[in-house]
Amino acid sequence: MGGGRKGLLRLISQNEAKEAVFGSCAERAPVPYGFSFLFYETFWEVIKKELMQLVNSFSREHLNLDRLNYAMIALIPKESEAKTLKKFRPISLINCSFKIFRFLLKCLIIGWWG
Repeated sequence: MGGGRKGLLRLISQNEAKEAVFGSCAERAPVPYGFSFLFYETFWEVIKKELMQLVNSFSREHLNLDRLNYAMIALIPKESEAKTLKKFRPISLINCSFKIFRFLLKCLIIGWWG
């Protein structure tokens, strides 16, 4: 792409954001620190408008990252009828937004979208 910082500050198209989401190994099992992208792929038509608002707020440098920089801890039962902590697996659910931003920035830097 070229254009230095100017190219990095442009708005991201819906097709570019969709490519970032759909190119993120959605079917891979969730790792201990987050979700897979299967949710984003499955519900793309429902969430794309809000996701594009988020992505373009990030592009304009108007996004308060503190509001996204958090995680929730969930306890997943290892077996049915789990009643003690040893019978649960803790996982930390983080926001996939940062992964999307990282992919989009990488593509802008290397000139993926001509």
